[in-house]
Amino acid sequence: MLEKYSWTQQLADLQIVVPVPPGTKTRDLKVTFSMSEISVGLKGSNEPLLGGKLHKKINLDESFWTLEDGKEVRSTLEFRSAGGLWSHRFLSTKGEMVVCSIFSLGPQRIRVMF
Repeated sequence: MLEKYSWTQQLADLQIVVPVPPGTKTRDLKVTFSMSEISVGLKGSNEPLLGGKLHKKINLDESFWTLEDGKEVRSTLEFRSAGGLWSHRFLSTKGEMVVCSIFSLGPQRIRVMF
């Protein structure tokens, strides 16, 4: 399982950065989104680098991912409903809940590293 990833949140979206081995190509990746789940992994691997249920539902038509410099996957997930307090989990991985306190107060950005 991945030891570190980072994410930032704004009122309308969530950006997740997942490191991958240097030199990774897009053809080496398996990235999937559903309205309530995300999975980022390498093809041929049994375990995703990052995966689980999202705290809020996302708009699939406005959510996307890119591979940056062959070393990190950057996913942008747009929430179906923006704003308000978001104070529980970003996602649940292997039954373990990632707990944090995040407040969406105006246009400020919050970055958390795990």
